[in-house]
Amino acid sequence: MIEPHLTKRNAALRTNLFKINDLTEREKEVLLHWVVDDYNYKEIASILTISKNTVRTHLQNINKKLNVSSKTMLIIMILSNV
Repeated sequence: MIEPHLTKRNAALRTNLFKINDLTEREKEVLLHWVVDDYNYKEIASILTISKNTVRTHLQNINKKLNVSSKTMLIIMILSNV
């Protein structure tokens, strides 16, 4: 039997995945480079020709919009809905 708290968590992750549509195009770019390519802030900033602070701001906005608090939570959210 699946633990009730895990079922609730999984439901929350699935809901958050649909919120990806609420991200701006730039936030989606940052998210892909950060999660898929595993680039750090400096690398993302260089690729997108923005500052590291702007990358940080985009990631903070992503975390708020998707209601996650870490890169690990983002990865779990994405992988659990593939």
